[in-house]
Amino acid sequence: MDTCVFCKVVDREAPASVIYDDEATLAFMDLRQPTWPEGVHALVVPKQHVEQVDELEPELAGLLMATVVKVARSVRRCFAPDGMSIWSSNGPAAFQEVPHVHMHVLTRTHEDGLLRVYAERPPHPPTVDLDEVAATIRTDLA
Repeated sequence: MDTCVFCKVVDREAPASVIYDDEATLAFMDLRQPTWPEGVHALVVPKQHVEQVDELEPELAGLLMATVVKVARSVRRCFAPDGMSIWSSNGPAAFQEVPHVHMHVLTRTHEDGLLRVYAERPPHPPTVDLDEVAATIRTDLA
């Protein structure tokens, strides 16, 4: 895609500090480093342009996750963080900034104030309601 910044990184038309490169995936340092200099924020992308995670073919999804695991293991060995957040935002409501699938690998420390999943305790619907939603999704998957 001509305007996709991650495609430009993959094609080496845009600079990046590359961590890992194979036939299907590329991992590189994010330009934004909220835990710097003690920690790191890396991105892992498929080389093929796919906008959202649910559009990935299963084989490419597996290769992408395998690279995420390789990078996360190396980051853990090199930086020994208290923890890591690994995520992908998909679509505008989830604050996806680049419309190309990418997984974030971000080192974390206790009380760093980053990426709080819930601002307050979320509701716990009745199990019967959760079972109904699970059945709907299960039926769609069949």
